[in-house]
Amino acid sequence: MDASLLYVGVGVAAAVLLFVLLSRSSSSAASVESLKAKSWRGAVQTIDPVLRNRHGIQNGEIKEWSLSEVAKHNKADDLFMVIKNKVYDFSDFVEDHPGGVEAILKFPGQDNTEGFSGIQHPAKVWDMIHDYYVGEVKKEEQVEYTFKQVSKM
Repeated sequence: MDASLLYVGVGVAAAVLLFVLLSRSSSSAASVESLKAKSWRGAVQTIDPVLRNRHGIQNGEIKEWSLSEVAKHNKADDLFMVIKNKVYDFSDFVEDHPGGVEAILKFPGQDNTEGFSGIQHPAKVWDMIHDYYVGEVKKEEQVEYTFKQVSKM
């Protein structure tokens, strides 16, 4: 085989590959941004089916909660918390909290980002809370956290 034909063949293959990759990345850019919007430390947020049923959330829906709605869930058997503008239903976790019931009930129905970011929580806890995710704080009520407010961003 002639070396010049080999170079042309390789060049054409590279051009085709580049075209395919570029066409995929432009069409999937929106879906990548969508996944980033629903992510927390790289994992796509999904809502546990039990929590979806409990709160009337449709499969695939990202429910937005007002802070006044979150505040109504302020008891051990009905406990919501906001952490970094994400809403969590910890009702099923209260009795299992390693720091005790009193510790998890310090800020019931409130934003607990600063308290949650303390040294008492190892990094794996940030991944564990996915199981209790039920949505986001409404955009107009979200807080812009600063480094001073949150030590583990």
